[in-house]
Amino acid sequence: MLLSLFLLLVSFTAQGAEGFMPIFNGKDLAGW
Repeated sequence: MLLSLFLLLVSFTAQGAEGFMPIFNGKDLAGW
């Protein structure tokens, strides 16, 4: 499950979704 989320994040990052990255970064800092 964690691996799937990680792969999904990598996929979005690879596509260059700059508007999506800050959301993940914020959740990562929140301990998500």
